[in-house]
Amino acid sequence: IRRLAEEDPGIVRVVSVRTMHLGPHDVLVSLGAVFAGQSRSDVEQSIVRVRRRLDDQHPGLLDITFEPVSRQPPPQGSQ
Repeated sequence: IRRLAEEDPGIVRVVSVRTMHLGPHDVLVSLGAVFAGQSRSDVEQSIVRVRRRLDDQHPGLLDITFEPVSRQPPPQGSQ
């Protein structure tokens, strides 16, 4: 899942991949990713491309959610 997402030109880096297995072939996926595009449209296009590739490669994925992550590291001392 991480590799497929990071192969998309609109994703700079996948920060996290979380899955929840509801059954042998039913999986929920949450991806935290840094997107290359700054506009909402750019991010949406990346999400659509990645969802299509994941659906093609892994038909058991029930729901795929994306969490855009900032390119900037959090300020020191905040956790």
